[in-house]
Amino acid sequence: MSPKTLTGAELQLDDGPAREAELFLVDGNNLAYRAFFALPEELATSDGFSTNALLGFTNMLFKLLTD
Repeated sequence: MSPKTLTGAELQLDDGPAREAELFLVDGNNLAYRAFFALPEELATSDGFSTNALLGFTNMLFKLLTD
């Protein structure tokens, strides 16, 4: 028997245990709305730009990814 040459499609690398892929569907408008009213309005930049929705939205996404 002669050795067989494998193409790229036939090669399988062992990367360790298989990890299940995760997909998150996020209703961004709803999260931003909730975050805006959940945090105090005093959260703002020195120019007065409100950042409460941004902080709350980011915290909720971070919690989703870490839990």
